[in-house]
Amino acid sequence: MLDKNFLNKITILYVEDEEQIRTKMLFIFNKLFKKVIVAVNGQDGFDKFRLFHQKGVEFDVIISDINMPDMDGIEMLKNIRTLDKEIPIILTTAHSDARYFLDAIKLQVHHYAIKPIDMRELTASIQDATLKHLNNRIIKTTQLENQRYLDIINQVAIVSKTDLNGNITFVNDIFCEVSGYEKDELIGSNQRIVRHSDMPTILFDDLWNTLRAEKVWKGKIKNKKKCGDFYFVNSHIFPVFDKIGEEVIEYMAVRFLITEEEKEKRNFKQKVIKNIKDGKVSQQDLKKKIKELEFQLSLSGDIKIVFETLESEKRRSSKLLVQVKHYEELIKQKVEDEKEHRKEDWHKIDSLNQENKELLSKVNGSSSVIAKFKEEIIEQSNIINNINKENKEYQKRILELEDVIKFRETEIEVLKK
Repeated sequence: MLDKNFLNKITILYVEDEEQIRTKMLFIFNKLFKKVIVAVNGQDGFDKFRLFHQKGVEFDVIISDINMPDMDGIEMLKNIRTLDKEIPIILTTAHSDARYFLDAIKLQVHHYAIKPIDMRELTASIQDATLKHLNNRIIKTTQLENQRYLDIINQVAIVSKTDLNGNITFVNDIFCEVSGYEKDELIGSNQRIVRHSDMPTILFDDLWNTLRAEKVWKGKIKNKKKCGDFYFVNSHIFPVFDKIGEEVIEYMAVRFLITEEEKEKRNFKQKVIKNIKDGKVSQQDLKKKIKELEFQLSLSGDIKIVFETLESEKRRSSKLLVQVKHYEELIKQKVEDEKEHRKEDWHKIDSLNQENKELLSKVNGSSSVIAKFKEEIIEQSNIINNINKENKEYQKRILELEDVIKFRETEIEVLKK
């Protein structure tokens, strides 16, 4: 799939002797690419490439016809290869002549296009060739940077390489100095040659599991010297991949020696750095304060005026202070008077409280008498209620007797008749 954004960043050298084809292709290329440099034959193409190369300007790809006057495309590319062995090349031709194929292979030509040109196919080839070239440049740049870093590390750290089984393939001079072994004693030996018996097996199991998972292992290790002594190192062990970054081919270990002296040096260095930083901060604060004072002084005009103003303010402040003290005395006196008035009020309140207590005591006594009286009333009420009940019973009986008497009298009257 074509990436228009990527194509818009490409600079190409286009070499074509036929004007009609060149004009047509140039119209399309100017729309696709960032910049197009045009040459009308092989000699012109080489001259322009050499001129830009001397100026440090790089082309991303060369597109050239083969059959041209003055210098054909093959000859031009041979000359260009003396200056740049890696730039991608795409050849165009009206004839599928087999005699050019071998030269094209030797010149590492990326694509061989037959006229009439299929623009989509050509553009895809340009994108593919440029991407590969860019990736190769990135890989080489990264490798060079990594090598520079390794060269620096090699001067200050204990460095070694092993194969995938842990057999040593490389050690630096510091490794030999610290361990006491010669290089020929270490190369070919297993890494276990410097392993100390105090180190637990589980640590190395974790180390190998981490490396086989293609990750970096970090940790503190106790190693053994040839003489039997020991030393501690902070270790960083990591897998090294092949050029295309797909397969692990070896392992590299970078170690830094740990000793009390080294710790003291590092701590001292850290303290020095901290003090320098703190000093810079303090210095900046002082500079800021000085600028503020300078600004204030510039506003004041003359230092004498400043002091006179200060003295005047002091005198005014002392007068105010006398007034304040006077007012404080007045306030204190008023507070004392208020306290006396309040004492009299409190005495009145105390006497009233005493009277209230006595009344409350009397009320409480009356309450008990009333309660007893209530109890007696309740008892009398109960007696009256009982008497009323008995009276009702008597009345009922009297009524019943009256009915009996009336009945008897009726019977007597009947008998008399």
